[in-house]
Amino acid sequence: MSLRKVVCFCSPLNTDRIGGILRYAREHGWHIVLSGVGDKRFLGWGADGVLATIRDNQTGSDIYQAFKAAKTPIIDLTNERPDLKLPRVTCDHEAIGRLAFEHLTEHGFREFAWFSTDWTNVHALRYRGFSATAGIRKWTMSELSRKTSGESVWQNFLATMRP
Repeated sequence: MSLRKVVCFCSPLNTDRIGGILRYAREHGWHIVLSGVGDKRFLGWGADGVLATIRDNQTGSDIYQAFKAAKTPIIDLTNERPDLKLPRVTCDHEAIGRLAFEHLTEHGFREFAWFSTDWTNVHALRYRGFSATAGIRKWTMSELSRKTSGESVWQNFLATMRP
């Protein structure tokens, strides 16, 4: 078995995710480097591959472009950029939305509103699973459009929920 050199750019640094990656690396003889997202120092390192959370922002695009240009294989650990044709290891976000709905209804909740301070493909997938399940069960749910960010999103949400 030859030593594999792998760079891992993960954000956020989730203990379970990193623990699983490091365990796999140890079992398969990888030399793995955990690095901050956007750190291009490893472009010249001769990595055999990159594990990365390719976010829907300029840094994510830069990482993707830099390693693609270097012909280094990349595996995406999120699903924020479905437009990039990459192999992915990620969650079933629609199933997470369905499970969230099931959990809430099992605990007696009957009215729902969807709130998020961000809106990426991951949020859209979770919303799709949640709202599709709500639709199947014929529950009603309020969908809010989001044009602002930060504190004002919360204020807009609260204003919409007031009778």
